[in-house]
Amino acid sequence: MPVEKTYPIERSPFYRLRKKSKLAELLGVSETDFRKVGAVENYNVFMKRELGKKPREIQEPVGKLKLVHQKIHRLLRRVESPDYLFSGKRRLSSLDNAKSHIGQNFILTVDIQGFFPNSRAEYICSFLCSQMKMSNDVARMLTDIVTYNGCVPTGSALSMMVAYWAYSKTFDSFYTLAKKKGMKFTLYVDDMTFSSPQRIPLSFHTSINYHLSRIGLQLKRRKIQYYSENHFKVVTGSAISPKGEKLVPNRIRKKILEKLRSCGDLKTTDEKTLHSLHGSLVSARQIEPRFFEPTYRRVKKAILDRRNEKSGTN
Repeated sequence: MPVEKTYPIERSPFYRLRKKSKLAELLGVSETDFRKVGAVENYNVFMKRELGKKPREIQEPVGKLKLVHQKIHRLLRRVESPDYLFSGKRRLSSLDNAKSHIGQNFILTVDIQGFFPNSRAEYICSFLCSQMKMSNDVARMLTDIVTYNGCVPTGSALSMMVAYWAYSKTFDSFYTLAKKKGMKFTLYVDDMTFSSPQRIPLSFHTSINYHLSRIGLQLKRRKIQYYSENHFKVVTGSAISPKGEKLVPNRIRKKILEKLRSCGDLKTTDEKTLHSLHGSLVSARQIEPRFFEPTYRRVKKAILDRRNEKSGTN
């Protein structure tokens, strides 16, 4: 996959946009339908339930709005962003975020409580006016299109980038603070990681929470985690051993083992469960390439056999 070219914010098609007609043209929407495209009726709203987690509401844009969101996402993704940001970028993943902290003895991980539902329209509009230099009426129109009931939707392609840019000045201040204290700072959606060769003060997160509270956000208290040099450190879904090795976290190992037990004989396991198990193994093997090698081969063979049966291949 070719590397996607990025450009300074001043070269974005959104920069200094002053006319609604130009915004409509840029997004491929007729001026007649422009005011209707961001309506709540253009979202599929449902509850997502995951084992061991609280159900959460998903607002997924559909139809024309989905295409518009995808277009906005592509344009925002091309705007140059700081190196500390790992989410929403081509060729970068949560694993890359974790790898960037290998070699650091002390790590603090925190994340923001309900980041998307609490990312408010006023901060998005402020970004569009102050950093994109849009006119107020165009900025308000675009804000209406990218928000659901005044907040960032949880099921849209553009959610990560819009939420980041809305609060980019605050994240920049965390980067500056970390740098002054000899720490490294990275951001993956709402997961913030601070690492250092020296011990991180146990009160450091309170300073982060204070700055977040000033913009209507707060840390998820149960997710605040300090790690010392002798700890196995979990950063955005990957474990890092005291020796700097990348490992699959124990909770993921446990989930995969539970799936295996529930499957029983792979030959009689339903197709949906089989593919779910395969997906979990593939994801884990991105962290540890040889993870559960014999099991991975058996699952892969079972899927191939099932496919051959359907096609009539012996």
